[in-house]
Amino acid sequence: MASARQFPTIKSVRSFVIGGVGSGGDYHNVKGGHWLIDSPISTPCSRWEKYRASRTSWGINVLGSFFLEIEATDGTVGIATGFGGPPACWLVHQHFERFLIGADPRDTNHLFEQMYRASMFYGRKGLPVAVISVIDLALWDLLGKIRNEPVYKLIGGATKDRIDFYCTGPDPPAAKEMGFWGAKVPLPYCPEEGHVGLKKNVEFLRKHRESVGPDFPLMVDCYMSLNVSYTIEIAKQCEDLNINWWEECLSPDDTDGFEQIKRAHPTLKFTTGEHEYSRYGFRKLIEGRNLDIIQPDVMWLGGMTELLKVAAMAAAYDIPVVPHASGPYSYHFVISQPNTPFQEYLANSPDGKSVLPVFGDLFMDEPIPTKGFLTAGDLDRPGFGLTINPAARAKLIPSAYLLSPPPTNGLRPPTPPKATKMPVSNLLAGKTAIITGGTTGIGRAIALAFLAQGCSVAVNHLDLPADRHHLDSLLSEAASLSESNPSAGRLAHLPGDVRDPATGTALVSFALAQFGTGRLDICVSNAGVCTFAEFLDIGPDLLEKTMRTNLDGAFYVVQAAARQMVRGQTPTGGSIIGISSISALVGGAGQTHYTPTKAGVTSLMQSTAVALGKFGIRCNALLPGTVRTQLNEEDLRDEGKRRYMEGRIPLGRTGVPADIGGPAVFLACEELSGYVTGAQLLVDGGLFVNLQ
Repeated sequence: MASARQFPTIKSVRSFVIGGVGSGGDYHNVKGGHWLIDSPISTPCSRWEKYRASRTSWGINVLGSFFLEIEATDGTVGIATGFGGPPACWLVHQHFERFLIGADPRDTNHLFEQMYRASMFYGRKGLPVAVISVIDLALWDLLGKIRNEPVYKLIGGATKDRIDFYCTGPDPPAAKEMGFWGAKVPLPYCPEEGHVGLKKNVEFLRKHRESVGPDFPLMVDCYMSLNVSYTIEIAKQCEDLNINWWEECLSPDDTDGFEQIKRAHPTLKFTTGEHEYSRYGFRKLIEGRNLDIIQPDVMWLGGMTELLKVAAMAAAYDIPVVPHASGPYSYHFVISQPNTPFQEYLANSPDGKSVLPVFGDLFMDEPIPTKGFLTAGDLDRPGFGLTINPAARAKLIPSAYLLSPPPTNGLRPPTPPKATKMPVSNLLAGKTAIITGGTTGIGRAIALAFLAQGCSVAVNHLDLPADRHHLDSLLSEAASLSESNPSAGRLAHLPGDVRDPATGTALVSFALAQFGTGRLDICVSNAGVCTFAEFLDIGPDLLEKTMRTNLDGAFYVVQAAARQMVRGQTPTGGSIIGISSISALVGGAGQTHYTPTKAGVTSLMQSTAVALGKFGIRCNALLPGTVRTQLNEEDLRDEGKRRYMEGRIPLGRTGVPADIGGPAVFLACEELSGYVTGAQLLVDGGLFVNLQ
């Protein structure tokens, strides 16, 4: 008997905070002036007058969005977004990740139960369950991609040909014009605003009823802000308005209150559920039979795995399930279940009068309703059918860089220097630079230092999958820098191997095209490799790789930069910086193949200084000492060796990449180093002068 094929397991979990506003799973994290946060809306905090003008005043958007990737052993990656920001990332890695790594992603029930029960002592509702929801959605996306099927096919297949939508927004006539079958509006005034507020609420709803006519369905969202007596009274005063349903009138925990308002108005419809969590929370809502529709949010209640259980429970009571918002995550659920008659679309445009993706620009291909509906064919892509927008990757801040220092593989973090950033003074304003090996270590630090001083930078990298998070975090840092410093330079990146002579030429052309300055002002040759090895064991492959990357690569990129600086621009001139090493001046038993290349870089800068001086091009070498980068982390893992090294450094610590940024700016800035060429600048904390 044939056995089932081996299925990929979960290899890694990566989380990101989505920087800025307008993207991702936190619906309320939008720019000021958006109807969703800055129009009159009754909320649980409206009882205090100072929190009525804007929902952001009391913090509805404080958590922000986060993004999750779950990678399987076959390389397939499932993705999802939700709300929770840094706290969500912390929970993912500090708690829930232990249940995921090595697990079979098909075991969604098992994984949910483990995460839910492990967090019961602080969770059961709220953020912990919302984080589990996003993990669960990423698992379903991963399963769909591995099986090459849309999620709705995995959970039962289509039960209908299309999904019809109603629109939640500020303008019912616009919703009607866009083809939605109904409109839901937020109630503006709260009970604490008294009889005057009640009268204004009734007038508000009457105006909307008149604007769309008597037959267009109109619903009211009360966002947990009312009490039993107020709900009974406003529903009575609006009986002639034919309100289709009253939504989330009470606190989610006031199940007895729902019974009372239903008893008072047995023929009216009442709904709730978007702020309820897990099947346990929905059990009382369903069993009470006081609600005409339940409205769980799949990104909050526990994910698709738990939503299916809630839907099955509701089906046994013939209660329809209409999910709250959640974009494609809800669409796949709705089209697959028999007791899901329609779906909500939450208007994402600032004025609520147009149809935009629910998750902003995070995805390239998020399906959105056209003329008020979507078809099954619109969802026929693997998983949830979402592809991250490359432009949005610049907003993703890897949680490893946000919640803790970058991973060091067991290395003790270095004592930070007194100042890791140069003050912003636009020393390189308007300049254009290229940097090889610019996404990690020293190259990355120089790139950020240049950007902060107003220089636009094109970095080269190998584009290895394992290094993608380095590029992502650099793009995020650059975006954050640009937000805080309007005069910061722009960042661009181009893959390429410096061992190929064409790479340097391509990088120069790319920088000129990207930034449009017509000049290349600065070239930093930084790309290099350093694998420690015993001299007697070094083979031709390691020697050739080290020589070709460190020395040949430096020659090719410096030559390409010089050709542009001499033949491609008027006036000629520029600054070329070769990243050499203290190893160019001293030997190393495990570096017999490496030290000659760094000596070669120093010599290259001396010779090009002579060759290019007549064109106004300055060529200098930076010689870092022991700087903790990914190249030497293995060597510095030896605690004894690290202590020995620090004992010989007069400044008492090993360097960090940021220590190189300032010296690089100095050599790049003509006003500071205009009469410096052919020089070698040690940046070693005084190590070399103490080697005696």
